[in-house]
Amino acid sequence: MKYPLDERIEALIHDTAILDPAAGPVVVGLSGGPDSVALLSVLTTLGYECIAAHANFHLRGDESNRDASFARRMALRLGAAFVATDFDIAAFRRENGGSLEMACRTTRYAWMREIARERGAQAIAVGHHRDDNVETVLLNLTRGTGIAGLTGMGLRRDDIARPLLNSSRKEILDYLKARRIDFVTDSTNGGNDYVRNRLRNIAIPAMTQAVASAKDGIMTTAAQLDETSRFYRLAVARAIEECSDADGRIDLRALARRWPDSAPLIIYEHLRADGISRSAASDIMTASSGSHFDGSAYTYSVSPDGKLTRRERSRRAIPDFPFAITVHPIEEFAPERNDAVAYFDVAVLDRNLTSRTWRRGDRMHPFGMRGSKLLSDLFVEARIDAGDRPAVSLLLADDEIIFAGGVRASSRYTVGPLTRRFVRVECLNNPPRS
Repeated sequence: MKYPLDERIEALIHDTAILDPAAGPVVVGLSGGPDSVALLSVLTTLGYECIAAHANFHLRGDESNRDASFARRMALRLGAAFVATDFDIAAFRRENGGSLEMACRTTRYAWMREIARERGAQAIAVGHHRDDNVETVLLNLTRGTGIAGLTGMGLRRDDIARPLLNSSRKEILDYLKARRIDFVTDSTNGGNDYVRNRLRNIAIPAMTQAVASAKDGIMTTAAQLDETSRFYRLAVARAIEECSDADGRIDLRALARRWPDSAPLIIYEHLRADGISRSAASDIMTASSGSHFDGSAYTYSVSPDGKLTRRERSRRAIPDFPFAITVHPIEEFAPERNDAVAYFDVAVLDRNLTSRTWRRGDRMHPFGMRGSKLLSDLFVEARIDAGDRPAVSLLLADDEIIFAGGVRASSRYTVGPLTRRFVRVECLNNPPRS
């Protein structure tokens, strides 16, 4: 039986094509909370093959283990496959830095992308809803993220789908009540230790008390800004195109003549994805011939005729390696379904990279798992015969194994939201499998 929320989500998916019933399974992030449970219920009711993915960060003691057990039972009840993992988030933060929220988000999404790759999933679906989106817009407003941040989350961006994004928290709770489906509650959501929680528990209720339609107004503004943002990006692209030659060199003098007040902003918007700052963009517009500016993937130079040229600075040659290593801008990140390929943040290149073959007792921190594991155990899981194991090529960063070629990558130096450039590593001599 379909409930009203099922029917509304079905219509939304049909109208927006954020998912395709015939395109393969969907990885569903399942925390056990009301939003993720409702999402899994809706998608299974609509006939999608779902893989429920639960990440246990062990941050709330027994409550974390309770959530993991509940998620497993709920996946079984709703007819979904279930996968789970444990994360040592403290170790991840020691290695990569960042806030607790960011670390959890980074590892969780990276792990779900790995599952999607392995299972041939069409997308990762998460339970963000309208109230979450309101919080996101306000949070980005306080951070000064500009137009892009004020558009909020999208129904589908890259591999992440949000079928519940136009539904309210109340609608979700009413749906679960009607279907008599249980959920668990994260006790930390009631506290105000995090900025998002303070917005949810203090700021937004005060706003809606003052202006009853505040949430609707914020979402209307976000939608309008999304339209503005698309037009803005198109205008920037056209300005760059009009001032570029056949080789892609940007005529800085022509750009300054046509848009004297906006030229630095246009350069910034064009190059910021490569890590060029606003101040650097202004410097580019006034730079003398021969000046150089380093982005994440390219070096930009000003020629004698006032043209901005670029050359790739994204390759690192390492002789006598059984690995091909290249560096790319994050915009090109599209993980392959290939055990011979691993991906890392560019920070890994700051380490001493070496290669050797397997030795008894070797351990690594496998991606998606908590703690370390013997490589011999990973070989068994990968169906690599004992006689072939000494030939497995290992990539090490400062003597720590980060990739067993053709077998498994490490959880170290993972690609995350703060990554500007990523490293693609391909093993050139993969071990046979039984």
